[in-house]
Amino acid sequence: MESAQDPEFIGDFLVEAHEGLDALDSDLVALESAPHDRKTLDRIYRTLHTLKGNASFLGLVKLEAIAHAGEGLLTSVVEGKVSPTEEIVTTLLRVVDAIREIARQLEIHGAEGAADHSALLARLKVVEQAPVASAGTPPARGVPAQPARNQIGEILVRKGILSREDIDHAVTLQNQGDPRRIGEILVELGKARSEDIVDALHEIERERQMQRKPRTVRLDTDLLDKLLRLAEEMVPACNQLMELEAALRTSTQHVTRIMEELRDGVARTRRQPISTLWERLPRVVRDLAISCNKRVQLVIDGADTQIDKGFLDALQDPMTHIVRNAVDHGIELPDVRLECGKPEEGCLSLRARREGSITHIEISDDGAGVDLERVRAKGLERNLITAERAAGMSEAEILQLIFLPGFSTADHVSNISGRGIGMDVVKFNIEEAGGTVELTTRRGKGSTLRIAFEG
Repeated sequence: MESAQDPEFIGDFLVEAHEGLDALDSDLVALESAPHDRKTLDRIYRTLHTLKGNASFLGLVKLEAIAHAGEGLLTSVVEGKVSPTEEIVTTLLRVVDAIREIARQLEIHGAEGAADHSALLARLKVVEQAPVASAGTPPARGVPAQPARNQIGEILVRKGILSREDIDHAVTLQNQGDPRRIGEILVELGKARSEDIVDALHEIERERQMQRKPRTVRLDTDLLDKLLRLAEEMVPACNQLMELEAALRTSTQHVTRIMEELRDGVARTRRQPISTLWERLPRVVRDLAISCNKRVQLVIDGADTQIDKGFLDALQDPMTHIVRNAVDHGIELPDVRLECGKPEEGCLSLRARREGSITHIEISDDGAGVDLERVRAKGLERNLITAERAAGMSEAEILQLIFLPGFSTADHVSNISGRGIGMDVVKFNIEEAGGTVELTTRRGKGSTLRIAFEG
């Protein structure tokens, strides 16, 4: 008889857990905008309750405890004891982040990991038992949920730079209302250097890219590729049949029709809705907007557009980076927008559509647009172009500098920008997968990045 800790059970649990966590990200952001939507609230409760029950069956003690504490706070929301304010939603999103980190540890090491979640559990208890204060005291702007918080701590402790007490102290300061990020607190307390924080962030990014596994599509893509190859191998066989006597021509035509239907069916099976890529972006935009003290509305059109699974995987990191750039660099602060005659709330639009065999994806913002003179100056400063070439460049040629390796307009390194993952990597990944990238901008009106590919 198999035990609850059997690897097959754990694998099935992780697939369902990641699906549930992605759904929680989307539903919690939606609940913040529509706090009285009972259907969304009930859906969040069922998802978290299922995660808790599955964790209990598998003996995942830490995960069960966090899910149980989150469920307790959610019960208070369901019963009307507290309202789903920004603070409540942020706390529940931190529950999602903690569970996702434990799931990541299970994927990599087969265990829940050594991260200490006592500060989060204590915060959940305080919020649940003090509904009046929770409903009336919003958190300081600029403090987003930080999914990499425990990862940074683990890396710095492992390297001997910090003790676990240092990390716990920094987390406690945040829970008491300190608006600084974990890295900023540690640096200003003299516990770590800024270079140590940057190195830890780079290590997290490298580890995430190396350890990413397909999670939500339960299809054996290797088998589908094999079927597609077999279908393509039928073409020469079909040509040979067509050279036979007239008596065989009817059979040949029948085989040809079956082959085409098979190839078309396999190709359709490989396609997935782009919504599977975009479902996390409302959470990303929401957290970034809070971090940057900005107000951003995300508009999504064409989420049901079907695209090839391989290109969908290749778009994951580029899409997140493009959205981060638009919120961080593109959309202005509310007071700046008002001075320019714009509404305080910026707009970020994601659109997808198919035209024949070509899929088009557009990411647009109504922000400040690209400062071409600043891009030209940065190109000169970083020795990417000569002064002679800079003087005669067109606007389109200046924009292409953004896609060169080593180019960045960021003046400092932060958790949002300037982390070494540039637009050159975005362009390379998309073109490597068979797509094209085009950037256009209008000063003061915004920018649009267009991606196109066949399939």
